[in-house]
Amino acid sequence: MLNQSRHSRQREAILALLRSTKLHPTADWLFSELKKEFPNIGLATIYRNLKFFEEQGLVIKIDVGDGFDHYDADTSDHYHFFCDSCRKVIDLDMPPLQFGEVLPDGFSSEHHQLVFFGKCKNCKLELCS
Repeated sequence: MLNQSRHSRQREAILALLRSTKLHPTADWLFSELKKEFPNIGLATIYRNLKFFEEQGLVIKIDVGDGFDHYDADTSDHYHFFCDSCRKVIDLDMPPLQFGEVLPDGFSSEHHQLVFFGKCKNCKLELCS
């Protein structure tokens, strides 16, 4: 019974941390942050819960091609920008595109994910470190 309680507290803490940040963290970042509160938490626990959250529709997994999966607890329709310079994943404030009008006949989209790549405005102004 104690294990389930710990598991539940860890699961809640992982989701709370995801919901509290706009950083689009990796599992490694979450592990590093949660280790402070849960010294015995394992990286496998982080991955297992991220998979669970994704299956439940509580988080979105974002692949920006940097070798790491990034996670976002904002599951609303929105797009991301990956800065090739500072390596940040950034939410874009823009209206959702209407893909139904551009898909070939016979296709229907249930969901989509769109990531733009380039330099963020801070890197363009050389403000990122």
